[in-house]
Amino acid sequence: MERCSKNGAISNNYDGKDNPIDQLQEYAEKIKEGNAIDATGRPIRVNENTRIYLYAVCDVPASLEKIMRRRNFKQTPDGLGWHVYVDDLNASIEVLPYDKILADSKMRSRVFFEKLGL
Repeated sequence: MERCSKNGAISNNYDGKDNPIDQLQEYAEKIKEGNAIDATGRPIRVNENTRIYLYAVCDVPASLEKIMRRRNFKQTPDGLGWHVYVDDLNASIEVLPYDKILADSKMRSRVFFEKLGL
């Protein structure tokens, strides 16, 4: 899968602040500062002990892998996703490719339907 950049061009590369990791961290900062609102327009209120869980579902081109390695992300046990804990935000970030989510979902469903005898 490819993504569209801000100017509409197709891109496989992430650079500078144009990457999902920075976008997630900026939003977590906004939440912690009390400057984020929910879907209904109400402020999101948290305290300093609130743990934030952030997920990016996206393709992982080499440029994004490079960013994640520089920020000490670790691969998931199956080697398909990435995760890191950001201490100063009290936040966990997971980067999961769509293909991994789909494969995991199919695997869970298969076992469920086998147990039902279907």
